[in-house]
Amino acid sequence: MAEQGVVHAQIVLAARYTIMNNFEKALHWAQKAAEQDDKDGQLLLGNLYATLNNTKEAFIWFKKAADNGSVEGQFITGQYYFYGYGVSKNLKQAFEYTLKAAEKGHTKAKSMVGSFYISGIGVAKDSQKAFYWARQAAEEGDDISQYNLGLMYLNGEMGKRDITKALKWFFQSARQGNMGATEVINHISRQYLQIYYKFMDELVSKMLVKK
Repeated sequence: MAEQGVVHAQIVLAARYTIMNNFEKALHWAQKAAEQDDKDGQLLLGNLYATLNNTKEAFIWFKKAADNGSVEGQFITGQYYFYGYGVSKNLKQAFEYTLKAAEKGHTKAKSMVGSFYISGIGVAKDSQKAFYWARQAAEEGDDISQYNLGLMYLNGEMGKRDITKALKWFFQSARQGNMGATEVINHISRQYLQIYYKFMDELVSKMLVKK
């Protein structure tokens, strides 16, 4: 079926050859699918070129996939623009492609969009939009956004400082190994002792109720 031009069959064959580390044949079949304007074939071809450290070709195909509506392609294209992989660094384009992926539900993209708005990279700083995207990604389990959300509550960026809410998000981030969150928790435990102990008492109580 791949020989007859069936895109799905070509992608499956390319994926099989990739697993077998036969990149010559994997590239051949992925190229066939990609040239039929199939976004999954284009994404696969981009990944193959990335594996082979050909960042210029990888970028070309990732962008084609992105412009064809591939959410993962949009996120990766944003990354390539951000770091300057295979293309001149362009923070505005990095933001725009990452935002496209975020708007379609990509968790890491949501996290990065939040960071863009926090730092003003590729877009004007906007604490409300930063909070919106960081909150979404944090609730989906992204440790960086959980950390960023904690900082927003700690610094009172959305109004009055809320140490309790800050601790909630720092703890969730720290559980996933985020060292920055752990350091801030240690700082809070020293500077805001009463609030910290109250939070810990409530946390332990909730754990006991669950048992």
